Amino acid sequence: MARPGLLLAAKFALGTMLCLTMLLLRHSEAAPLTLSTLEQIEILAGDHPNRAVAELRSIESEARKAPRETRAAFLSVQGYAQALAGAPAQAHKTAQELENLAAGDSQIAAEAMLVRASAWQGSGNLDQAADAASRALDSLHPGAPARLMYWAQNLLGSIAREQGRHDLALKHLQEAARLADENHWDRRRGMVLNTLAALYLNLRQYENAQRAIAEACEIARRSNQNATLASYKLTEANIHGASGARPEQKDALLEALSLARASGARAAESAALINLSDYFLSAGDYAAAIEHASQAEPIALSFQDWSGRATIQTNIGLARILTGQVTAGRSLVEAALRTYVQHGARNDEVAVLREYGEALRKAGQTDAALEILLKERALSEELLESEKQRVVLELQAQYESERKQREITLLNKENALKDATIRNHRLELRVWSLLALAVALAAVVIGLLYRRVRSTNRELAARNEQLAIQSSRDPLTGLYNRRYFQQRMAELDANPLPPQADMVRATYLIDIDHFKRINDQLGHPAGDAVLIAVAERLRVALREADMIVRWGGEEFVVFVPQIRPDLMADLARRIIAAISDHPIACESGLIPVTASIGYAPFPLPPGDIRLSWEREINLIDMALYLAKAHGRSRAYGVVRLLDSAETSIAVIEKDLEKAWSNGLVELVVTQGPPPHPVD
Repeated sequence: MARPGLLLAAKFALGTMLCLTMLLLRHSEAAPLTLSTLEQIEILAGDHPNRAVAELRSIESEARKAPRETRAAFLSVQGYAQALAGAPAQAHKTAQELENLAAGDSQIAAEAMLVRASAWQGSGNLDQAADAASRALDSLHPGAPARLMYWAQNLLGSIAREQGRHDLALKHLQEAARLADENHWDRRRGMVLNTLAALYLNLRQYENAQRAIAEACEIARRSNQNATLASYKLTEANIHGASGARPEQKDALLEALSLARASGARAAESAALINLSDYFLSAGDYAAAIEHASQAEPIALSFQDWSGRATIQTNIGLARILTGQVTAGRSLVEAALRTYVQHGARNDEVAVLREYGEALRKAGQTDAALEILLKERALSEELLESEKQRVVLELQAQYESERKQREITLLNKENALKDATIRNHRLELRVWSLLALAVALAAVVIGLLYRRVRSTNRELAARNEQLAIQSSRDPLTGLYNRRYFQQRMAELDANPLPPQADMVRATYLIDIDHFKRINDQLGHPAGDAVLIAVAERLRVALREADMIVRWGGEEFVVFVPQIRPDLMADLARRIIAAISDHPIACESGLIPVTASIGYAPFPLPPGDIRLSWEREINLIDMALYLAKAHGRSRAYGVVRLLDSAETSIAVIEKDLEKAWSNGLVELVVTQGPPPHPVD
């Protein structure tokens, strides 16, 4: 999973290039105040927003005496530059001036909404930004200036990409690219290509991403746009990092830093330093990580860049934890987490919690690491539920829209049929000889309508069936997904299966050892190949009645509806053997793979204690944590409770290892082959 620091460069490149115009020219105080002059300052704002704000301030008195159209253009550029300079409050104030100036002019009102959208995007309020930009686009008539249409489409595309709504992002960005091509705007085409490269990176389409960013960089080089090229190089570095090309990633970051410093692009310089800090952190060079993050900090503060500031605190904090300065490091990471919570950046919060827990584990802070792990898992579950609700609402809205459209179509056809009947009746009164022909024609129309309705119903049934399959399956492995497992377990909790003599149900939680190293060192295609191969080996090793689930990332769940308790350890041993039997072949070569497992029977013996499925997962997750903490490539299974009191269960659920040491629970350990670290 990409770190927030790695994503910052792409986010900056998108945020600073929403509506730049055709030529990279500098404003001169001697130049008359024209729309062309304002366009030149607008271009300057993309790379040097503070300098653009200063130049606008120097011509403000002249602008306020200018005609209404020029005043509106001035306020539009001023609000845009203020948003890029990290002054959202000033940008919103400028947008209010535009709204007052509009007085019914839809074009000026749309510019005001786009300024607000830019300010909201810069401050991390993506939902408000998307709503304002959408309203602006809807208010622009087909004959509106191409510059505004491009601004709205590119802005909506970049916001949708940050929100993870990739289909919508692709739609708007392709329209922005079309406008750039039609108007021969090479610079704008370069900016759209940069945004598309970042989108392809999110979709793991690395070849498309490389082609797009290579063309964008070439456009910037031809025009000697060093500051813009620095931003593009940050996107290129992200692509190299995601595809596992670490040396190329470092070279691109260093080139971006050099270009940013040479051109005085402070925001791009900050982004390059943060990304280099993250690079050195993942490479284990903690001193270099701290040095580059510290260099970026004053720049981020000058731009009021809360996201960059939080990433800097995270990188320095993690580096200090991993170098033994645990207390100081934890203080910095906790401050960064509070910032993410304050701004509602929940995906960033989850990513930082995951790395925070891993750093504490490496530093020997086992109890603290477990606490952070549980917090991260709870937040991940909450985000998953929110995403599920959003998808359901979108599907419902889409279905309702299609249903209403079908009803309108059928109503129109019915009205047409009624009109035909009336006309036929009139004709009947005039010419009886045409009656047979009219009846036959009506019968043909009715037959065609009936067949069309039947065909529509069949298509709808097929689509519903396809949606049901897609909603329950993981697209990569073909296994059941987490949503389907949660629904099935909730059904079993509500209507449990009749108990069978000497039989229990069992749940196994499986984690592929060192999977992150496979992704980091061999690339995501190798990681995907490992996940697919492990899924297939589980299918072969298990029965058809056993449910295999892609739980998320490198984790799988196996649910066994009926098994004898004395055979549970044998099944764990069979799963370990199936996964680690022989290396997995991929384009990068042969990859040896082992796995760690946590499992337990339910209800829990000896008193047949029933837990909700969420508590079951929590219990076996702690067993899995023990397997990973004690060397990996092994299984830890809960056999029985040695003290069935309710207080004992609460103690076990809080700290399984401590409960085991205190004799409250019996565990069994199944050893697998020695783990094979990728490095």
